[in-house]
Amino acid sequence: MLECIRPLFAATAAAVASPLPLLPVPDDAGAAGVPRALVSDTGSAQDDVEDDAAEDDAAADDTTRGRRRILYLEHGRPLRAVAREREGRWEVRGTGGAWRALPPGAVTRAVPERDVLRLLDEHRTSLEASDVPAARTALAEWMLANGLVREAFEHLDALLEERPHDEHALALLRREDFVALPRADSGEAEGAPQRARLCAWGSVRGLAAREVAIGELGRTGEREDLRTELTRELDGGPAQRRSFAAQALGRLFPGEHLEALCTHAIFDRSDEARRHASRALGAGGDGAVLAPLVRALESERARVRLRAAAAIGQVGLPAGVEPLMGALAAAGTGAGRVPHSHLFVGTQTAYVSDFDVEVAMAAAVADPTVNTLIEGSVLDVGVIGVSEVAFATHSRVIRASLERLTGERPGSTARAWEAWWRRHRSRWQARLRPPVTEAR
Repeated sequence: MLECIRPLFAATAAAVASPLPLLPVPDDAGAAGVPRALVSDTGSAQDDVEDDAAEDDAAADDTTRGRRRILYLEHGRPLRAVAREREGRWEVRGTGGAWRALPPGAVTRAVPERDVLRLLDEHRTSLEASDVPAARTALAEWMLANGLVREAFEHLDALLEERPHDEHALALLRREDFVALPRADSGEAEGAPQRARLCAWGSVRGLAAREVAIGELGRTGEREDLRTELTRELDGGPAQRRSFAAQALGRLFPGEHLEALCTHAIFDRSDEARRHASRALGAGGDGAVLAPLVRALESERARVRLRAAAAIGQVGLPAGVEPLMGALAAAGTGAGRVPHSHLFVGTQTAYVSDFDVEVAMAAAVADPTVNTLIEGSVLDVGVIGVSEVAFATHSRVIRASLERLTGERPGSTARAWEAWWRRHRSRWQARLRPPVTEAR
């Protein structure tokens, strides 16, 4: 059963080891009479069907019994569903439990879902360990080609969390046609409502699904209207909508709206919105966007310094490494003397010493003279405890940003990173220098 789906990829054979074939997906996913609602990932392996793992090989090959299978269609995407074969025709079980027959000849082959998942486990380790940049995207492409849509999106979510601007992953998400996506219409009457539906749909999805929604938004012809709507969402929408708007602005309008994105990268109340605003700043690939964030590293407010360090890591540009190393070194030296003041510890006693003689000469009753007796010590103190906590938090955030930018993990201390920087500083700076040309 598995041998029929083991051939190598034709296009990515150099990038991956023993992958499964990619099947062509036509524009009309509902061809050959297959309902579009069925051309999707229809549930998990925990559905109420017989347990494949408990069946022997002979029973597993019994196509007349309902099993979770991947059905490869003659025209359309692979269909993942509980399926069985009756009288030469394949039937799939719908969400209500009713069986629905597919057109004759629509299914070219059927593979038990557990066999495909087993192959996925075989490929996952080898592909993710590959040094080829496109290898992880090739694995997601294989999942999509074999009906594992849910697993593919989870895989791409993890990839985009690590590398938000991965060109291979973004190209795959732009190319695929996902039927569950609300469609945007370029018509003037319906454009705004459909864009609003796309934004609402994308804001509650993972990173990969968001990119699909953003790609669909970008296909509308009303770019200025879209720009206005996204900036409005960024300035006044709920946290999820703000984060989606920031991601969409970075993807559809790279290098624009930098002031607004920079403001949200540091001052937005939502961690998610700050993170996506920071990543949107790096979408254009211009290191100049780091300038205000680097200045914020020297702010008098600890929270601003902390968020600036985190934002530089999320921007994802190599130019952010050197200012972060400078901030890490400054934090470790104890520069900026901790707050000091004076503390009095002692007692103060009031007593009546005598009556005022001068007052007594002019009055019938003299006022008593009240004096105080002070005993104690004046101490010089500094707020060392609070400063140590702030340094530990700041240092940890800087190290996390450095790990994200460099992919290195020399250690969990500032000293380890400083040693790494001494060894790699010249090589890292050389990467940032512009190429030498005849004009220079």
